[in-house]
Amino acid sequence: MLGLMNAIVKPILKLIGLPVTVLTLGIFLLVINVIVIQLADLLTPGDNVRGFIWSLLFAFILSLVTTAIDKMFDKKDGATA
Repeated sequence: MLGLMNAIVKPILKLIGLPVTVLTLGIFLLVINVIVIQLADLLTPGDNVRGFIWSLLFAFILSLVTTAIDKMFDKKDGATA
C-alpha cells in the first residue's frame, strides 16, 4: 500500500507543497512522507502507526534506507546508456 501511495499521492502532494518545500529547503518533504504514511495506515487494515511523531521517525528512517539503497545501485562507471 505504501508503494502505491508513493506512486500516486506523493507526486501530487509534492507539486502542491513545492513552495513550502523550497522555503524550508526540502525539510517539508518529510512532512509529505508522514502524510503518505498516515494515509497508507488508514487504508491498510491491521497496520497501526500511532501519531505524527512515530510516522515522522518512520519517514526519516525510510528516507535514510532509500538513500542508501539508491547509492548502492547508482551506476557511475562513466558508460552512457
